[in-house]
Amino acid sequence: MINAVQRDNPHFAVNAIKHVAEEGYPVDFRFADFRTSILFLSLAYHYNSPLYVNTKLEALKKTEQYRSDTVLLAIIQDVDDTKAYLYDIQLKCLGMGVQVMLFKTGAAFSSFLRSLQTDN
Repeated sequence: MINAVQRDNPHFAVNAIKHVAEEGYPVDFRFADFRTSILFLSLAYHYNSPLYVNTKLEALKKTEQYRSDTVLLAIIQDVDDTKAYLYDIQLKCLGMGVQVMLFKTGAAFSSFLRSLQTDN
């Protein structure tokens, strides 16, 4: 399932994901078969909106998915100096039990998403 706000995101091709989540759903992607919820973050977007990821993580803490799913924060490293951004994000995620996955490109993240899909 994909959050409607990510449907047109230019970083990756998500047109193969059929189920769209409701508006206001704090998770960007959810794969119920694997009990996995995924938040997505582009470091370039984070540079312009540094509170975005904190807002998403805090909203997620209030959901059933946070208590029952494995939660991943998928980060696309689309800036030159990733160390300047990653430390605080990883520290926040560590404190919340959220796993961080780094991707070099949107295409790599798309491949990961396709690998999680089932034929259901």
